[in-house]
Amino acid sequence: MTHRTVWFAVAVAVAALAGAGFAPPARAADPAEPVAAVARCRAIPEAAVRLACYDALASGPGPAAWAPPAATATARFGFENRTVRSAPDSVESRIPGYFEGWGPKSRIGLANGQVWQVIDDSRGVVERRDPAVKVTRAALGTFFLEIEGHHQAPRVSRVE
Repeated sequence: MTHRTVWFAVAVAVAALAGAGFAPPARAADPAEPVAAVARCRAIPEAAVRLACYDALASGPGPAAWAPPAATATARFGFENRTVRSAPDSVESRIPGYFEGWGPKSRIGLANGQVWQVIDDSRGVVERRDPAVKVTRAALGTFFLEIEGHHQAPRVSRVE
């Protein structure tokens, strides 16, 4: 998008707002500022928040005064299970004692007290004493149990 196109879009928006009874905002000292402000608003993916940004440009003291609205129940609809993750991407521990391997639905207790259950149809023979393990977060909320010295990692789910 060229500067000329952006200025045209700004002029049309200001004219429409002036026709609706709004006064145009004070002209910025830097002629590139309105272009940058419109570009910032345009980059906002959510329609309601983007509209609020444009509204603030047209009627407020400037884009610096605009802040996104607080998350309301309506704004968060559909994102209930999406939370900001502060949990680590992996956990390291050991399997205490002699570990022979796993099969479907096997429960594997770790030294840190966590118990994980194999949720895929994989099988593996390991035969190690106190092997180090790493439970790694994967896509779509799944986890994999990586066992020291073994190339196969079963998909697991935490049960305790």
